[in-house]
Amino acid sequence: MIPIMGNKRNMMYLRLLSASIVDNLPKSPSDLQPHSMDQEIIAATAQQVIKDFGEFSFEIVFTGKGTSPYAELFEQVLPVVEHLLQTNTERFHALLYRIDVNESLIKRYSAETPGMRFPEMVTDLILRREMMKVLTRRYFR
Repeated sequence: MIPIMGNKRNMMYLRLLSASIVDNLPKSPSDLQPHSMDQEIIAATAQQVIKDFGEFSFEIVFTGKGTSPYAELFEQVLPVVEHLLQTNTERFHALLYRIDVNESLIKRYSAETPGMRFPEMVTDLILRREMMKVLTRRYFR
């Protein structure tokens, strides 16, 4: 175990280690594509989605038996996003905050995906952000 408070060499090692790990993390939603076929990553992402939406009393069920795990999650999350946008924007923003999808990310992704409807874009961002959480945890294990 490396002490948090230590000599300069230990502190430098920690900074270098952290930087190399962070450099290997996906930096944008499009960088997640290679992980979208990994069943273990997909299952962990589904569990993260279920957990986060469950905290807002929305039930998401993932079987993993469909033709596309992403499509299965997308088809369940999209109606929730559309419902919140139409009925309770405060709760919608709270959900985005919980998942860590901020306004600047939405704006940046919107510029990358012109022509995509807003609820679909946000749903895609939510799923990609949840996958990024899973990948980040795995890199730091």
